[in-house]
Amino acid sequence: MNNKEFKEMMYKKPHEMAQCGNPVPATGNLRDQFAMAAMQGILSNEAMIAVVIEESAAWVSREAYIMADAMLAARGK
Repeated sequence: MNNKEFKEMMYKKPHEMAQCGNPVPATGNLRDQFAMAAMQGILSNEAMIAVVIEESAAWVSREAYIMADAMLAARGK
């Protein structure tokens, strides 16, 4: 997906999204998708990360995968 296609996809209505295919690269698995969603949630809260430095970026990445693993475990119950 090129940049233009991505931008067009971002403005589609939910019922139109199925026509766009999967925006996650073929190398992304369900764990990666969950981690991306968790990372977006963490970074959307300004109080969580006010300034991104190497240590905070590592923390966000680590926490996102902890959350992804918890989501995968919950799916198995």
